[in-house]
Amino acid sequence: MKKTVKWMGSIAVVCMSVLGLTGCSSLSSIPNNVAPGVANKTGVVQVSSSCLNAEYPKTFYVVADKAVKNSPYLEEVKAYTVNGLKYIGMTEAAGESAAKLIVTINFSSTQANRMVVRYSMSAAEKGKICWTVNANCSTRPSDIRNYLPGLVAAAMPSVGVDRAVSVTNLRKYPQYVKAVMGSLE
Repeated sequence: MKKTVKWMGSIAVVCMSVLGLTGCSSLSSIPNNVAPGVANKTGVVQVSSSCLNAEYPKTFYVVADKAVKNSPYLEEVKAYTVNGLKYIGMTEAAGESAAKLIVTINFSSTQANRMVVRYSMSAAEKGKICWTVNANCSTRPSDIRNYLPGLVAAAMPSVGVDRAVSVTNLRKYPQYVKAVMGSLE
């Protein structure tokens, strides 16, 4: 009996150590401007996109639409967008003047019986739109913060693609959620 208790105690210590290390490493890989307490609650997302110029530049800079300039979620959504665009092979410019492609983001939520959360981004080269992506989901009323990473993640496969409304199940594509939240290495 004493051997069993010692053995169980050793396993408990090892498990707690592994859990502690895992939690610390995942938090340390999240950029400073992404809130570590955010959990993606988005499951199924409707996405539509259009590509007006298939030969768009890959060096980008993310800016906010006027409607969201004062949003408390702006820096998080910018970080998600930057992480996602980097994940799909694009390069972030040091500043707006150095970018060949300006990506404008917008997001909102409306509430009635259900909450509808929307995210959109459009990319322009020298003022001419190259592509747009719109993603939205409907859910029970909750904190918008927990749906924004999933909406950004669902939008990434549609960048630079012409696609009518399609449904993306994020449970099938966890790599995009991990990428936008900054937890891929």
